[in-house]
Amino acid sequence: MVYLSEKQADNHVIDPSSYSVEQDHLTVEVLSNGVVVVTLDHQEIRNAMGAQMTAAFGRLIDEIRQDSRPKCLVVTGAGSAFCSGGDKTWLEEEDHSPDDFRNKMMPFYRTWLGVTSLEIPVVAAINGPAVGAGAILALAADLRVGSPRAKFCLPFLTLGMAPALGGSFLVKDVVGMAVARDLIYTGRVIDAKRMYELNIITELIEDDDFLGKAIDFASDIASRAPIATRLMKAGLFNGGPSTLEDALQWEGVAQATTLATEDIIEGYRASKERRKPNFKGL
Repeated sequence: MVYLSEKQADNHVIDPSSYSVEQDHLTVEVLSNGVVVVTLDHQEIRNAMGAQMTAAFGRLIDEIRQDSRPKCLVVTGAGSAFCSGGDKTWLEEEDHSPDDFRNKMMPFYRTWLGVTSLEIPVVAAINGPAVGAGAILALAADLRVGSPRAKFCLPFLTLGMAPALGGSFLVKDVVGMAVARDLIYTGRVIDAKRMYELNIITELIEDDDFLGKAIDFASDIASRAPIATRLMKAGLFNGGPSTLEDALQWEGVAQATTLATEDIIEGYRASKERRKPNFKGL
């Protein structure tokens, strides 16, 4: 991975004005503190992942990788839903072989799972129902917060299809195998309280200014030392080191890297002076 620093010239690649509800079914905002907010917005179909939205989301992920500003990404939904999953109009198509469907779906999977390969943390702000592929998109984020209106459902088997978008890995990665079997086999709908109990969400935020509070949550993450944060995201990828020795070997490199940065001096001084650190990513 390449770690951006302020020694490099500012590289402002993301242009929020190039995204629109009408054309892309999503909107983008880049805040001054490095938080990027993408709102899925196709409310007529409860923010389902259609072709236009998928293309725009893939473009945004590519731009985040090239932009020097992002420190945290927030994904949320417009209106009453987070995301109702994939746009299922393609199910009405006839005379397609398994290979045809696979060739169609694999790029779709990889586009939305682009959040897992970003160097920055990703927060899913679940404002309403997260269903099917929309639920798995939420699981692909590093962290999830939810409103009291949040719901979670994996109805794949009730629709006659196998899970997708990496669900067979991501569900058990977040909730464990026993609960994963329950959620996948039954397709049951669980509410925000149960989502919190199962650690699908780690914060339950009241509806009053839900998005604003979710952005505050992300802003706190964005305020951490950028190099250390990116190293930790890399280290925790796919569940992190599999043994204690693997962890020690990785940490021996990762911590040594951060100890050679200017941010470690700033963090130490801020701690002594009892103030918030002003990390530069140097």
